[in-house]
Amino acid sequence: MAGPAIRRPDLQRVRGAVGPRRQSLGPDGRVLLETEPAREALAYLHGLIADGLSPQTVTGFGEEESRRVFQEGRAVFMRNWPYAWSEAQAEGSPIRGKVGIAPLPTKDGQPGWGTLGGWQLAVNAHVSPARRKAAARLIAHLTSPEANRVLALHYARNPPRLALYDDPELRAEQPFIASLKEALTRARPRPVTPYYLLIADVLQSEFSAAVAGLRTPEVALTRAQKQVDHLTGEQPKEEAE
Repeated sequence: MAGPAIRRPDLQRVRGAVGPRRQSLGPDGRVLLETEPAREALAYLHGLIADGLSPQTVTGFGEEESRRVFQEGRAVFMRNWPYAWSEAQAEGSPIRGKVGIAPLPTKDGQPGWGTLGGWQLAVNAHVSPARRKAAARLIAHLTSPEANRVLALHYARNPPRLALYDDPELRAEQPFIASLKEALTRARPRPVTPYYLLIADVLQSEFSAAVAGLRTPEVALTRAQKQVDHLTGEQPKEEAE
């Protein structure tokens, strides 16, 4: 098994095993990290390495390191971005025509919850009216169904427009992208917070330590919870009263 080392968005790995949003947030919106499902998820990820299913070096893998190991036929499973599919199906790839895709696994066997992400297009408010108008036209083009289709067909980029997953041409030329529709409709957006990068750094550090065996899942989650609570100004209800 190969996969990138834990990095942003780190909560996805735990949430994918734990369940949907309602199980990772408290009724007051506080991020809940010290939970039994989260502990089990981290223990499971560490167990993949401890039991020899994943190589020790996987904790330092990025996307390309994971893809190369998988594409060389030295791993059975890989977690990666969709671009890896087009690389696996490229001319000369030893695994061409031998790869399938599946949702993130969960403890109960139900399809997992991925995390929605992507790139944003914006117009600088301080540019001249002429440049602003030209930028708006460019954004309209880049977000059009036609541009989405081209990016999907030739660059294996997932369309942000849901209707394109039922597009006949896309289903014929890039069936794997069309097959992602169910996973995308089950995905959840990344947490909306002005502290996102700071929180991501905390989770990256603590979760990676647990997966690598440097800390127990319990210690890592306790440390992460305290740091995230400090960043967001949240605290357990009994302490707030």
